[in-house]
Amino acid sequence: MTASEDEALYEAAKTLYYTCSDEEIRMRCLEREEYYQDLRNYERAIEQERSDRELERLEHEQDLQNYRKTLEQERSVHEQDLQNYKRTLEQERSERELDRRNYEQTLEQERSERELDQQNYEQLIAQLRTELAQLKKNR
Repeated sequence: MTASEDEALYEAAKTLYYTCSDEEIRMRCLEREEYYQDLRNYERAIEQERSDRELERLEHEQDLQNYRKTLEQERSVHEQDLQNYKRTLEQERSERELDRRNYEQTLEQERSERELDQQNYEQLIAQLRTELAQLKKNR
């Protein structure tokens, strides 16, 4: 006996088919809802990851700007220090040059004084010899 031959069996098969169909449709609807929920969760996770990466990128850019600013400030300080050091070196060089000139002048003056003293001693010796010679004659 087949369902086409027995009306009661046909109605039972039809009811069972619709019941199963409704259950299958409900299952498909639930699966589709789960799929879309998973898809939205993935999209939110991807968007959160993008947002996190953008925040990290902005933080890195800010850090980079801060590092550049700090480097520029340090470079400026070092350049100023270098200029001060160069000025100090130049000033010390000038002072040493002045000291050297003064020392050379002092040496020249002392040499001139020694030469003058030597000439005076030679004149004194010559004068004393002359006086000694006259004394020897007068005796």
